[in-house]
Parts: sequence; C-alpha cells; structure tokens
Amino acid sequence: MLTGLPTRTFFGAGAVSLLALTQAHAEELSVVTYLSATHFGVTEGMQPFMDCVTAETAGATTFNFYPSGQLASAESSLDALGNGLADIAYIVPQRASSKMPLTNVPVLPNMGDSSGEISAAYRKALEADGLLAEELRRNKLTLLTVNQYPPYQVGFTGGVVDTLDGFAGLKLRVIGGSASSTATVLGAVPVELSAADVYIALQRGTVDGVFFPIAGMQAFKLDEVTKAISTNANFGGSMAMIAMNSDTFGAMPKETQQIFLDCGMKSEENLIAYQDGAQERFLQEFEAGGVSVFAFPPEELAKINAELDKTAEEFIARLEARDLPGQAAYDEFRAALGR
Repeated sequence: MLTGLPTRTFFGAGAVSLLALTQAHAEELSVVTYLSATHFGVTEGMQPFMDCVTAETAGATTFNFYPSGQLASAESSLDALGNGLADIAYIVPQRASSKMPLTNVPVLPNMGDSSGEISAAYRKALEADGLLAEELRRNKLTLLTVNQYPPYQVGFTGGVVDTLDGFAGLKLRVIGGSASSTATVLGAVPVELSAADVYIALQRGTVDGVFFPIAGMQAFKLDEVTKAISTNANFGGSMAMIAMNSDTFGAMPKETQQIFLDCGMKSEENLIAYQDGAQERFLQEFEAGGVSVFAFPPEELAKINAELDKTAEEFIARLEARDLPGQAAYDEFRAALGR
C-alpha cells in the first residue's frame, strides 16, 4: 500500500501519550523550499504543518527550516530528499518532470475547476494505488500535503485580450512542460521563467503576459505590472507537494507517522481554503487597483478550449514516445476526477 494517505481523524482520544513520544523519539528535521517565508505556500502550508507536528509531539519533533532556496532550488528539491540534504521538501513535479512525469497529468488544462476538486481527485487516484502512486514510491516519497493551485488565468500587460486570435504572437510566461504546449496551441510564444523572475519580465516587456493562478498573482504582486486579468478560463495549473523521504518517514514510530500525516492534511485543507476562498477577493482588489478583470465570451472560450485539448494530446504523445504510460495515467486521473 502507498504511504502518505492520511486518515481524517485528528488526534483523537486514542492517541498515544505525548509524553511517551517525547521520551522515546525526539528529533530535529530539515525542511527546504525555494519559496520565500512570506509566500502563502509557507504561511498557509509549510509553517502550519511544522507548528502542528511540534505541538502534537509535545516538542519532540522540531524543524530546521530553509526557505528562499537556501539549500535547494525548485529544480533540486526532489534530489535534496534523495541525497540526504533534507528530510522534507516542497516539490514541484513540473520542475522534476524527468523523475515525476506522470504526476504532471493533474496540471493539464481543464482537469478540474478548483484547488479542492483537483486535490481530492489526486488523493483519490493515489488511493487506487495505480501509476501515480507507483511514481511516488519510485521516488521514495511519502506525501504529506498537496498544494494544487486553482486553474491558471492569464494576465496581459497591454490590456484585454478576449479572443483566440488575440493570442497570436504574444510572448507569454509559462512554468515549462505542458504549459509550453498550452501557449503554443493558442498561437502564442512560450517563455519559460521562474515565478521569481516574472514581475521584472512583465515590467520590462520581456513578456506580454503570464499564465498564473490568481492567488499567485496576488502573492507576487503581478497586478502591479499587468493591465488585464481573466477570470473564467482553465489554462492548466501547477501542483506542489510537501513530501518526506519515505525511509526517514518509515523509521519513525507509527504514532509519530500518523501525526505527520494528519498535520499534512490539515495544512492541505488550509491551502485549499486560502486559494479557493480568496480568489474573488483578490480579483476585486485587482479591479480596484485599475486592472481590467474580464471574462472570455462563451464563443471564444469554446474555441480556446478546443485548442487546449491538444495540450493533453501532445503531453500523452511525448510520454508514450518515451515508453511511459501517458494515456493510462491520464485515464487514471480522469477517472478519479469523475470526468
């Protein structure tokens, strides 16, 4: 069975004595992320997780936290778990696609309408113990928290672009991977940039726009350098996870393992509530600041979605060309999604 699938019973009456845990298993773990300490992935996810574990183990488990890429970048976070540099890491599968190719299925366009829906579908797929679960095992990962961003919207520096034809030739920032195909099928030019570089790229005109989640736009203040932001598209997304080296996890007492899983789920619920719950408020703030917040007309959105279907087709074809089960992984996640 897959490790990392928590129950939803949080610290009930049958929990082991915290005093006994303290006496038997005190340890300090290293946690790494490329995110800044003020990013919501930390404030709503990683920090509450660490605080929860420390509290529920009565101080037996503490953490050395290294944000802002001090020990590991987005690209090297998975390796940091494998080589012992870290015990827990914030991993973005799109930045580790050579080792986690199938886990990029949930970030394709039109694979769910909210953080909560996509996160639940991913958990359900893992419970089925199929291809996606095997990929975690192969990388020796115990999943603690899923941070699935809501579907990407698009922000433009030049004003509203609400037609498919309007995308032609625009340089749009993408995270990489299938997101590059998303830009290409719409007629745009993909420009791969890290999130930290997007603000300056928009400000300098290096790119004409950006695919990004609304909460991410707020976190990186992209409303300051864009003139228009969409509300009703689904350009794919991004998934991250707080994960632990499975050997380290397996060496802990069972009671401590359950605390880690329960705290991880609580952090996941925090992140879902923050991202899905704050979208409308952030859009109102953007509009109050002078940004044109717009919806694609239904007929144009239909045209856009027809092109976005090609992103999944290309993604599957690339995996199959590498002798990877792209179609089967896609079907597995769609079944979990109920679509």
